[in-house]
Amino acid sequence: MKPVLRVQDLAKAYRPGGPAVAGVSFAVAPGEIFALLGPSGSGKTTTLRLIAGFERPDRGEVWIAGRQASGGGRFLPPEERGVGYVFQDHALFPHLTVLENVMFGLHRRPPRRRRARALEVLDLVGLTVFKDRRPDELSGGQQQRVALARAIAPGPPLVLLDEAFSSLDAGLREVTRAEVRALLKATGTSAVLVTHDQEEALSFADRLGVMRAGRLVQVGTPEEVYHLPATPFVARFLGHTNLVPARAHGDWAETPLGRVPLARPAEGAVRLSIRPEHLELLPPQAAEGVPGRVRSRAFKGHDLTLEVEAAGRRYRVQADYRSRFFPGDPVRVRVREPAVAVGRNAEAEPPGVKRERAAD
Repeated sequence: MKPVLRVQDLAKAYRPGGPAVAGVSFAVAPGEIFALLGPSGSGKTTTLRLIAGFERPDRGEVWIAGRQASGGGRFLPPEERGVGYVFQDHALFPHLTVLENVMFGLHRRPPRRRRARALEVLDLVGLTVFKDRRPDELSGGQQQRVALARAIAPGPPLVLLDEAFSSLDAGLREVTRAEVRALLKATGTSAVLVTHDQEEALSFADRLGVMRAGRLVQVGTPEEVYHLPATPFVARFLGHTNLVPARAHGDWAETPLGRVPLARPAEGAVRLSIRPEHLELLPPQAAEGVPGRVRSRAFKGHDLTLEVEAAGRRYRVQADYRSRFFPGDPVRVRVREPAVAVGRNAEAEPPGVKRERAAD
């Protein structure tokens, strides 16, 4: 099955020595939702703009639905790429009604067909009843659905979403995100979402790519990237983690928390990523784990975050809301899931070995 989008070795620099995008390559399958995740300045929005044709790449290729849009001396302008684009601020026309906003993207069709198609898409997003309202009469979530309806009305093979949910409050963001995902899946539309929100990328995308300094550092399903981060940066950026020095011996490692199984084999001095929910606190009389002491406790309703000191280090532990451990309590700390080696670490080198900077 041919990809709907193929990006090959895409690069763009705005100033010498500081490329915004540096050799990015990935593909999006038919009906797949792909997220580009990274901090501000990582190059994710520039990548999206290069795909859309708002920027001209310095090198690389963009293929959309089997047609070359950029590269090899070819550059199609945005209006010829057949791609839908949903902006962060919705970019709706304030003087037009909801129906007229959706019809705007259908200017090449006869008026009667434009209206029929716009009503069909508004029905898909559940906004037919609001067709005669103007954008300022709608909630933020409703405006977002109008923007999506306008983007998918022409039937593009690909929709690009640029921080599309960031302007919504937390509760509305979650609901709107679920509605938009369901709509994309129902219509079989491929999509690329740019976001800095880890939870958004994990819950919305079928696959995601983590960007740093203009490069894709890891691509995979949300579960793969979260549970098997490739670098300390990915481990830290995609949720909280404990980075622990260790000495790896294939399928297991020696750590300050004792002998720990590894999710993938490693050898030598490494840094391990151990997620807070992969640590467990036991009573001080327990036979397993290493002795420690609770230093802080943050109640979050559905769960607890505790900071525990053990073996001369502090660890973040995610616990059940029923946990009865409080600051000052002695505990034993046990690793209950395999850890992941994410890089070399000088701390784990035996005496006499030259120290090296731990690699991200």
